[in-house]
Amino acid sequence: MDARLIAGPLVGRPFGGLAILLKKELINLASLVITNDRFLVVSISSWLVINVYLPCSGTSNRFRLNIIDDILCELQSILDTHSDKEYIIGGDFNVELDVNSVFSSVINTFVSDNKLQRTDHLFPIVNKETYVNETLQMSSCLDYIVTSDSISTVAFNVLDLDLNFSDHLPVMIVC
Repeated sequence: MDARLIAGPLVGRPFGGLAILLKKELINLASLVITNDRFLVVSISSWLVINVYLPCSGTSNRFRLNIIDDILCELQSILDTHSDKEYIIGGDFNVELDVNSVFSSVINTFVSDNKLQRTDHLFPIVNKETYVNETLQMSSCLDYIVTSDSISTVAFNVLDLDLNFSDHLPVMIVC
């Protein structure tokens, strides 16, 4: 990032990033659990909300798998420490979970071991592509939300907004 900033004005979204936005009404119920460059965890009342940014296919496969393993191991420790809470984990997984690969297998095992439900399975939608690059004529499903409480999750959708400066479409759940 330093080299990019030295090169001139920063334009666009060159290196991803994480954020969780909260309504003012929730501020008093929320506390930051942990943040780093790959995930962000916020406790809100009886929930842990986790935003993840897993490495993309441009990362060498060996390093990519190591990074994913490290992130999931850290998240597992957080889930174990906060076993009294419900969980929402969402973000850019950078892998299609329905396509068989070593990366999808590791993530799907984490989801299964923690008894999490994919919201795109709870609420099937016609178009679940979340990455759309019209210039390259490419699209896929890379962004997901999983939850430990499918009963409290009442809606899921991929939003196709008129104004979106990203090649990723926002995913949304209602709890």
